[in-house]
Amino acid sequence: MPSKTLKFTGFSLLILYVILLTSLHFLRPDINLISGFVSDYGNGQFSLIFTLSIFCLGISKLILAKLLEFKGQFNTAKLALIISAIATIGVGIFPTDDIGGVTTTIGILHTISAITTFSFTAIYFILFAIYFRNKSENIWRWIITAVNLISFVYLALAPTEFKGLGERIYLVFIAAGLTYYYTNLRNLK
Repeated sequence: MPSKTLKFTGFSLLILYVILLTSLHFLRPDINLISGFVSDYGNGQFSLIFTLSIFCLGISKLILAKLLEFKGQFNTAKLALIISAIATIGVGIFPTDDIGGVTTTIGILHTISAITTFSFTAIYFILFAIYFRNKSENIWRWIITAVNLISFVYLALAPTEFKGLGERIYLVFIAAGLTYYYTNLRNLK
């Protein structure tokens, strides 16, 4: 598949992820936007939409990794992106446990996948900022990285009743950061 087709496919999957995940906020008003985790959409009658949205994000990340043909140190950033992508797909494969329900092995695998996704996302944004070589875009890559790191730290340190909000903020900035890198691929070669 030519890189223009891959880029279009990957970016389209990213947009589809945003649309599907946003729609769940309207389809499931019972989930509190401040305290309820995004993964809670993976339980109930709209779980297929959640799973599809997460697969779209994971595959979009894998496609971006494929489009990045770097050598040397940048391979570390690419590896972090691939690990994040695989873990993202794991979030979709392993549904979270029901709120207040029994902890299951599948729920634990979901949590491990989510933590891995969020952690390696922070790592690849840092590494992308360091290795991205286009001087004219310098400020934007650092702004995106800083905002991603701030939202990651907020998610990690937020009180339990605000974790859902932290997760949503972080996911918005992940999508924004991926959009930035998809639209600046020509500058990454």
